[in-house]
Amino acid sequence: MDPSRIVTVLILAFALYAGWSFLHGGRGRVSLYAVAACIAVSLFGALPAAALRMRGAVEALTLAAISLSLAALASTPGLWEAQLRAAREHARVYQRFRPRDFLSWRGWLKVVDRIGARSAAMGYFGVFALGTVGQLLVAWLSEPQVDRPFFLVALLAPLLFSVVSAIWVYRAVRRVLPGA
Repeated sequence: MDPSRIVTVLILAFALYAGWSFLHGGRGRVSLYAVAACIAVSLFGALPAAALRMRGAVEALTLAAISLSLAALASTPGLWEAQLRAAREHARVYQRFRPRDFLSWRGWLKVVDRIGARSAAMGYFGVFALGTVGQLLVAWLSEPQVDRPFFLVALLAPLLFSVVSAIWVYRAVRRVLPGA
């Protein structure tokens, strides 16, 4: 069996499990923060892979961004709020940033405390919007073998995720950190 097919099956299996978990109220052990971070890494990782002509990596990263975006869209605003509320209980937002803060929502809550919910949500959206622009560059720089119209339609999932999740994160943070 081809290693790229194994990677494809693993990515799709994880996305299916994450989507099922989110659809059932987050009963699984998958964090929305981890999924959002994986989407961002996938979006930004595909551009250097395309520049280095690593077609298999580009396909895997693009598939991860699309499938995880669809999985995260199965969540509800209440799930985002519940995960942010749980992170708030363990976070001391007034303390300085530590590298481990960015492995969970604690770092995000500290950013919100420093710059406000609206600016933080716009920054959150900006990260994913830049990643989507990077994916468009991947489609533009790729070999002619890529079906560009299909690729552009497939990028609607990460773009929709960026808009919807930014709204849900903003709403949740306003409830978790009143006055932010």
